[in-house]
Formats: sequence, C-alpha cells, structure tokens
Amino acid sequence: MGLKPCTSLVLGVMGVAVLLALGCLGYFGIVRTSGESYTPTGCTIPEEKCEIRLSPKVHPSHYEIYLFPSFEYGNFTGNVSISLTLLDTMDHIRLHVKYLDVSETKLTFTTNQTTFSVTTYEYPLLDYWVIKPNSEGVTFPRGEYELSMSFGGSLTRDITGLYRSSYSDPRDNKTKYVVSSKFQPTAARRAFPCFDEPSIKSTFSVTLVKPYNFTAISNMPIATEQSDTPSAGLTTVRFAKSVPMVTYLVAFTVGDLAFIERRSKRGVPVRIYTTPFQIKSGEYASSITADILDFFEDYFGIPYPLPKLDVVGIPDFVSGAMEHWGMVSFRESNLLYQPGVGSAANKQRVATVIGHELAHMWFGNLMTLKWWSDLWLNEGFASYMEYKGVAVVHPEWEIEAQFVAEDLIPILSVDGQISSHPIVQDVKHPNQITELFDRISYSKGASVIRMLENFMGLSRFRKGVSNFLQKYSYANAETMDLWSYLQKEVDRSNPANISLVMDTWTGQMGYPVLILNKSEDGRAWMVSQQRFLDNRDAVQQGTHSESPFHYRWEIPIELEWTINSKSTEKMIWMRHDEGSVTLPLDASLPWVKLNRGQFGYFRVLYPPPSYQTLKETLLANFDPRERCGAVDDAFSLSYAYYLEYKFTLDFSQYLKMENHYIPWSCAREHFFTLGRLIKSIDSDTSSLFQKYILALVSNMYHKLDWSDTESDNHLDRLLKPLIFSLACENGHRPCLERAKELFSRWIADPKSPSTQVPSGLRDVVYKWGMYQSDLADWDRLLNIYGNEPDPQESIRQLRALANVQDASILKNFLELSKNETLVRRQDYFHVIKYYSGNPIANPIVWDFYRNQYDYLVNRFSLNDRTFGRAITAISYSYATQDKLKEVD
Repeated sequence: MGLKPCTSLVLGVMGVAVLLALGCLGYFGIVRTSGESYTPTGCTIPEEKCEIRLSPKVHPSHYEIYLFPSFEYGNFTGNVSISLTLLDTMDHIRLHVKYLDVSETKLTFTTNQTTFSVTTYEYPLLDYWVIKPNSEGVTFPRGEYELSMSFGGSLTRDITGLYRSSYSDPRDNKTKYVVSSKFQPTAARRAFPCFDEPSIKSTFSVTLVKPYNFTAISNMPIATEQSDTPSAGLTTVRFAKSVPMVTYLVAFTVGDLAFIERRSKRGVPVRIYTTPFQIKSGEYASSITADILDFFEDYFGIPYPLPKLDVVGIPDFVSGAMEHWGMVSFRESNLLYQPGVGSAANKQRVATVIGHELAHMWFGNLMTLKWWSDLWLNEGFASYMEYKGVAVVHPEWEIEAQFVAEDLIPILSVDGQISSHPIVQDVKHPNQITELFDRISYSKGASVIRMLENFMGLSRFRKGVSNFLQKYSYANAETMDLWSYLQKEVDRSNPANISLVMDTWTGQMGYPVLILNKSEDGRAWMVSQQRFLDNRDAVQQGTHSESPFHYRWEIPIELEWTINSKSTEKMIWMRHDEGSVTLPLDASLPWVKLNRGQFGYFRVLYPPPSYQTLKETLLANFDPRERCGAVDDAFSLSYAYYLEYKFTLDFSQYLKMENHYIPWSCAREHFFTLGRLIKSIDSDTSSLFQKYILALVSNMYHKLDWSDTESDNHLDRLLKPLIFSLACENGHRPCLERAKELFSRWIADPKSPSTQVPSGLRDVVYKWGMYQSDLADWDRLLNIYGNEPDPQESIRQLRALANVQDASILKNFLELSKNETLVRRQDYFHVIKYYSGNPIANPIVWDFYRNQYDYLVNRFSLNDRTFGRAITAISYSYATQDKLKEVD
C-alpha cells in the first residue's frame, strides 16, 4: 500500500505521545537513586522527608470521622480520631494530609491517659503531616494512642477527594449540588488525615452532617440520626462501624437522591441511587445488579461481606466508577439507561461496569493487594470477571466472546509498540500510582488472566481463586500469593509452573508472534516465536537484554484441525527457552488453527499462500472470536511488515459475507486507521481505499434498515451503527443523505415524538448530520446539548458538535468548552478526543493544546489520566516529519 515511510513516523509520534501519557518524564524534585526507592534530591535526613512510605511501626486500627460539608459555601470542616498502635519507640509519627487546613493536633497515650505536647508541620512533597514531641530528646513510647485532628478543606478544588458537583434539575430549572467522594488511589488524604496506603486496613465509624431533606450514604447502614443537630434544619447521621478496609474504599455521598431497591437471594438490600428526576433511568441497573451479586457470591464461594449494597450515580465523577465497599460510585453515563434514548452499546456499558465493580467487592476489597505495584492484578481480574457477571444476566449477548473485540484486540495494538511497559511496575512515589491505571493494567491484565484460566481449566482456576480469597479475607496479599494457590490446583497430567509462566507475561512488555512454517522436509508444521513489534525498526540495540527472558514467553498453544470432517483439538506448550516446536500433525492438512478460541495473548503468522485457503474456510471452521483474531492479526502483521498487504486485502474480502458483529468490530479500527493515514499522504489512493471499504460493507449495508428497538437482537443493534459509520465515513452517498434527512427532521423539532432518531443510530445520525450542516443547526444543537438531562444523549450531542466542518465554529467551541456550566469537567477531554477525529478540527485542537498547555496543567494537573491521554488522541494519525518534530 506504500505506507512504510509514514508508518514509522506515525509510530514515532505515537511513541512520544504514549511516553507523555504514561508520565515517563519524571517528577519534579524526585530522582531515581541506585537503590530501591525514590528519594527527594539530595535527601539523607530526616526520615520524614526521605522515606516515601509510611512507617510499618505505626498501625491505625480505627477511625472516628466527622464531616460537615457546606453546600452553600463549597467547603467542609471535620475532625478525626484515630486509634493507633506504636510497635516501637518513635521520634515522630507521620500520616497523610493534602489540601487540608489542620487547625488542631492532639496525641494521647491511652496507656496512662497522657497528652503529649507536640509540634507539627506539613511536608507537601510527600503529602505528610509530621508530629513530633515538643521537647528535644523526648520520644513516643510503644503502646496505644489516640490521635485527634481538626481540619477543613475545599469542596470545589477538584473532583477527587471530597468534592461538590452540580446539576440542573429540569423540574424547577435550579442548580443543585451533590457532595461525594472519590479517593482511589491517594485522595482520602484530601478529605481527612489518614494513613493512606493499601496495605493498612482499619475500621471506620463515619458521621456526616446533612440538610434535613437530603440523603446521606456511606459504606455502612445508618445507625442513628439526630434532627436539628448541630443546628436547626440540619441532621447528624452516624453510620455503623465498618469491617476492616483501606482508606481508598471509604466513601460518602450527600444530596437530594431517590432510590430503587431490590434484594439479593440472601436478602441483602441492593439500592440504585440517582437524582430524583432520573430515577426511572436506574431501573435497568436495578434489574441486573442483585443477580450479578448473587453470581459472584456463588462463584467465589464467599457471601457478600457487608449488610447492604448502594450504587450511586454522581453528576461529576472523574472515573467510570469506583468500587467503594458498600457504596459503589458511578459516573451517570455508566449507570443510567433509558430505553428509547440509550443505545445497545450504552446498555452494555452499564452492565459491564456494574460487573466490574461488583467483582471488586471480593477481589480488591475483601482481599486487598499490599502495594500499588500489584494494581494490575486487582484491575485485570475485575476487567475479566465483569464478562462472567454480565453473561449470567444476558447470555444472548455473547459477551464472553465479545471480550476478544473489546479488550484483547485493542490491547494487542497498544502492547505491540516500543513505548509499552510491563504489567508489573515498581511504584515508590504517590505521583507514579495514577500511571498504573492504564490499559495495560486493565486489558492486558484481563487477557493474561483469561489465558491462565483457559490452560488451567475453569473449575481448577475458580477453586484456586476461592481458596485464595478465603485465606486473605480482610487482609492483604501479593501476586505471588495468588500464584501459589492456583499452583495447588494445576492438573498433574498437564503440569505448568504458574509462577514461571505468568512471570514471562507480566514481567516483560509486549508479546510474541507465532510463525507457522513447514519443516525442512516438508512433512510437518513448525512454530517459532519472536517478539511482535508494529515497528521493528524502532528497536534500539540492547532492547532484548532488558528482559530476563530475552522476550521469549511460556506459551500455551491451542491447536485445532480437521481431517475427513472430524475436528481435533490439542494444547501444546512452547517454552521460553525453545527456539521452535514441531506440531503433532501432517503438513498436508489444508488448514490448522493456532490459538483456538482466541485465548492466547499472541498473534499468528501463517505462511502467506495459506491466506487464500483461510479465506475460503474461515466462515465454516472459525467461530466469531477466531475470525476476529484472524482479521486483526492479518492487518496488524501487514502494518508491521510481517505480511504483504496484498495478502491481507485479499483475505479481508471474506468480510463481504460476514454478518457477525465481533469480526466487524475488529476490522473497523484497522479501516479507520488506514483510512486516516492514507488520506494524510495521498488523496487518489484515499479514494481507492474508500471504494475498497464500501465494497466490503455493501452487502451488510443493504441488509440492514435504519431502525432500532429494544426488542431487536443485541448484537445486531451493535452491528448497525458500525456498518453505517463505515459507510458514511467512506463517503457513501445514500448513507450520508439518510443521516442528513433524519438529523434535519429532528433538529427542526427535537421534542416531537415523530422526529426522534432511533436510539441506537443517534451517534451516526448526529455525527454525520452535523458534518453536512451549518451554523444555524450547530447553534440549535448546542442549545439542545446545554439542556439535555440524559448523560448518554449529551455525550452523543457533544461528539456531533465537534464534527461540524466550519473552522471558525470549532475554534469558538474550544473556548466555550472551558465553561463548566456548559461542558462538565469530567467531559472536557471528550471534546479534545472528538476534535482529534475531525480532520478540520484536529489542527485547531493541536494548536490549542500547545498554546493552552499551562492552562490545562493548572486546571487538571499533570496527574490527570485523561489529560495524559489527550496528546495520544490528537497525534494518532500524524504521518509527516514536521508533525513528528511538533509532537517531540
């Protein structure tokens, strides 16, 4: 296709972008020393300025927390009393405080009720509050203490810690507020002084002050309520004492909220909380949450540990959701679903996020990992288990097969770059922790766990996980602890060293490509492995020596082949120290499938001539997961120059007969990427490429109609917008005309039932309708967006606003987006992302990003994950030397 010159440039740009997104440029004031930890520059003493971690000699056992948020003034006051044990004599006590004004610190030695005279100071570099004896030479003896502190803080600094979010209530058009919390990974210290590390578990008793007519929620049920306390019109709510848990799981919400309740099979109350006018949109979440909870109780063999489960939709929430124990917080777009407004993709997103967060109730909450270095296992496990939970409530969705398209294939694309990183990373400083919440931890973690479960066997894997969780309930563990419990369940007839196998996948970045060739005598098939890189020219000398396994892996290979219409399956192992293995089958077979079921975390390169045979047998012999993997492998291998594009493009012709969502989903991203790259370098070739895409989608386009109802097949509801998007993106006139017709009819009268766009097609219609519209329609849509109460619908409208083709409108909208009354803080980087995909808008947002960089840093900070990902989104299709220099 003539893409080689631009491909390396694109990868160079993307490499720089990913390094920036991962925060690989270091930390102000922190340097890596030759030892094990990060140390402030030049620091040797005192300990409280040099030690990154809290002292293991100080153990908090219980917190009494009192918080009084002011909705009107946007601040809060509070006090905390912490029961401590000092395991040794100490010359100081340090704990975490960030953005709090501490007004009083009192330390009592409870053994003899002595109150120490102390001096205190804050060390912001490490978020420490340091407490020392007031007299020189005095120390704190070992024993039991009570530490009491009074403090205050702001509710409007950010949307982490304890904060206030706002919303417009359409019932009276008034702005209203919800106060809520988001602490993971290190923001509990923004709400109350605490020992804010995952290895430290304590119990918590929480007291909140609320307006009398508001609802207050925390991890545990309400124990007592006192009306008109501390003053008239206020209520003081005290919650029951919690089970032992870590600080990042503590949670609070206060606001005008309504709920829907169901109960689990054991009678656990499960409530979905939303703002009152959105309560009907919580009905779908309510219909599935208790059932998923029941499933996980059965799967793990451990009852849900708390007496209630509340699921709360928050108007502004920085993450998709957060697994606070007993009070799970959600971004509204990931919790609320309204039939006739939300799409099938919206519905599926709600279900999978619920599944993810409920898996954490056991894996992460009941058992918590000792330190952030093991975060991947926490998030990777939940990212895999979410599919099992959803499969129970929606078996017709083929959700476990969708894992391949939703998680496996996308992360292979990321992990094939030179700028990737190993799953397991050492973490020493709090600023590093947020970097770990990336797709490697989530999707690669999920993918290698899925592969592990497959070669162990489902029942053996499940038993090992259950035993592990029972052992470490209310405690902390490390990755190796899980491996040891799984090792006990390994089938002796098919032994595997779990620790060794998994170390090859978690301790080195990337993954292999398995290369299938005939043996020298032509009688057998041979398989070899090498590290897959989508730009092999980018590997610098010495890269392989950085891995203890020299970028070789322990690989379980699932084989399948057919002889005389009889299918045969077999699993073989390829060891990391083996150059190749011989397959137990004859080379005369017309086809052999490597990676049956697409469970392996690798790619497969077949001999180029065999792709014609694969094309002819794909629909008959490969299931949708395997067809997805074959398509993705072919395009990815061509992109990386393992396979000529002529083989891949001919192979992809099979898609003309494909009618399943999953393979189309895997192909779509390649068509999008190639189309963007080709368009940036050669308009004539771009026109030919568009014709090629339209020839592939033509059959499916004509089979599908522009309708969408809740009763339609779920996978077909997902397929329609995908096919229509491909058609419109590649200039299909009937598609563009239909989108414009539906959009114009709706924008002229958006409230009429007769003009409503089918819910599943709104993304396509809004985006491509606006693509063909003018300023008048854009203004109308902006007004609709500004008053839209449904969170999923507002995101669709926001995406469409960024697809207008008038540069002056786009420049103006970037400035308008700074206004949080128009674009929520949590949605701001959606604007950046949507601009990036619009060829007219991309140079505008690129200039804006560079010129407004200081503004963005001040508003979001360098620790903001979405800020870090913005440059990757913007530069995704850059393909010239000039652009490479600009990004660099």
